[in-house]
Amino acid sequence: MEVLDGLAPWWQAGTWLHDSVSVLPRYESFYRGIVSLGDATYFAILSAACLAMNEVTLKLPPQRAAGITGRRLMSPGSS
Repeated sequence: MEVLDGLAPWWQAGTWLHDSVSVLPRYESFYRGIVSLGDATYFAILSAACLAMNEVTLKLPPQRAAGITGRRLMSPGSS
């Protein structure tokens, strides 16, 4: 965080990333035993987004999925 803030002090990019994008501030409140509706909503939306991306990836045809990951898929009989 300090590194990003040091590169461009007028932007405060590291502070903004920590406060708005990072899960650490929200996790710290769970760790202290405080469960707020905003924090629970954040984690629910984050989980739903990851599950949706996983579903989209699993529905892709094998050749398309290989292109996304950069790997070649081998058929069982080929070497």
